[in-house]
Amino acid sequence: MSGGPAAAPTITPTTPAVAGGGGTTGGAGATAPGGMTAAAVGGGAGSLAAAGAVASGPGAAAGAGGAADEGNTASTRFILTPVNFPMAGDELTFPETANPPTNQSPEFTWTGVPAEARTLALAFRDLGNSAVKWIIWDMPPTLMHIPPDIMPVAMPSEVPGSSQLGSLDNQGYAGPGSGARQYDFTLWALDIDKLPVTPRMTTVQIHELLEMHEVEKTPPVLVRNTRNL
Repeated sequence: MSGGPAAAPTITPTTPAVAGGGGTTGGAGATAPGGMTAAAVGGGAGSLAAAGAVASGPGAAAGAGGAADEGNTASTRFILTPVNFPMAGDELTFPETANPPTNQSPEFTWTGVPAEARTLALAFRDLGNSAVKWIIWDMPPTLMHIPPDIMPVAMPSEVPGSSQLGSLDNQGYAGPGSGARQYDFTLWALDIDKLPVTPRMTTVQIHELLEMHEVEKTPPVLVRNTRNL
């Protein structure tokens, strides 16, 4: 075995492990292949191991009946998957390019968009102060991927038909602030072809529209800021 330093693990888009209804993330036994601890993607009745971090061992996630019910597998669940997010311990952290001053929006893929969805929206929140930092909406329901580094313009060409808005006078994505706060990304399936957003609306008000028109939303992808502590 080489004595050199180990490379920092990153998250790449593979199918997450899904716990059964009412499940919780396992303890020390929940590890990803290669020994990486599975990071929680929280929310909903169960918990998900982070993309590519498949839970295993005696501490793996267990739901009301253990593993996911047959016929309700990860391939049919509405799941948002982060791409190339590094891990610090058992938590996801932001890609370096997604932090200030670069502020490039991160990449995501997803699966399981419900048939009733007419559009999709992705929301980025700061859980430390309840701020809605960025929303991109009016994405087509056939879309399965959002590329990195979306231009900070009102209607980005990288996602045709979409619109976006950031907080604090940002038109697009802006990365986390200082301090070890936790953030989340959630993908929303909506029952409307075009959100009734007006020019003076804030990201908080647009987020309220998401709640009004929700068909389904993914479990949130939880990300911890580890810079400028």
